[in-house]
Amino acid sequence: MNLRTILHVSLLFSFLTAVVMTTNAQENEFVFNKKVNYQVTFLSDSTDENSRQTMPAELLLNDTNSLFWFLNKSIKDEELAKPNAFPSPSIGFAPGLVNNENYVILKNKDGEITVYDEYSGSDLRKLMQINVYKERINPEDWQLTEETDTVMGLAVQKAVLQFGGRTWEAFFAPELPIADGPYKFNGLPGLILRIQDRTKSWVFEAQDIKEVDQKVVVNNKKELKIVPIEKKELYSQRRKFQQDQVFARQGEGDGGIESAENRKQAEERIKKDNNWIELN
Repeated sequence: MNLRTILHVSLLFSFLTAVVMTTNAQENEFVFNKKVNYQVTFLSDSTDENSRQTMPAELLLNDTNSLFWFLNKSIKDEELAKPNAFPSPSIGFAPGLVNNENYVILKNKDGEITVYDEYSGSDLRKLMQINVYKERINPEDWQLTEETDTVMGLAVQKAVLQFGGRTWEAFFAPELPIADGPYKFNGLPGLILRIQDRTKSWVFEAQDIKEVDQKVVVNNKKELKIVPIEKKELYSQRRKFQQDQVFARQGEGDGGIESAENRKQAEERIKKDNNWIELN
């Protein structure tokens, strides 16, 4: 192989490498032009009204995709996207608890839902992976009703959906022709401004809608690998993780349960953590 051939091969390899790197970056990078801020109110313990909490979340939109996440998640990920950011540390919770809101939900215009869930409980000491699964909500599963209301001063119509072991009541705005909404919900002839399960233990309500020019890099934590998983298995792993915290690492001094009293408290936390947004 002469010098000219070597040079051509080298240049071709460099070009292909650049193309691959660019493609990967484009696959993880989105620019959104609209943002809907939601207030999310929920009971962590379905038997205790005093467990009600409120968290902010946002739905970002462009012509082909949307992204939903809780604001705490977005702030942490944006910090990690900055140059020279430190790798993500282990997420610290009282033993018996998991972070059920540490996910990113992407939807495309064809209705495909992709969920990147970072806290699967794959390891007791640090997070080593992001689990990903896909699903859909069939628009035909929505039942439109004649009931109307107003949200943010806009006329909305009620629709009902069976999803995740719950009956959901959505109020969408026909004058906002965006077939999307908070969490995984989509497929209605208008933007969902409020949605709640029938017990009102989970409520998403829009607070405002803004025009933005916002770039988001999804899965920017290079130390974590992305691992496909079935949703049912992911939820099973979360529960197993809770139980593992109760019985593993006893006496190691690294956050494990070191006494019978602490184990009892952790078991009580698990018992009260009974109102995940999806029940099955």
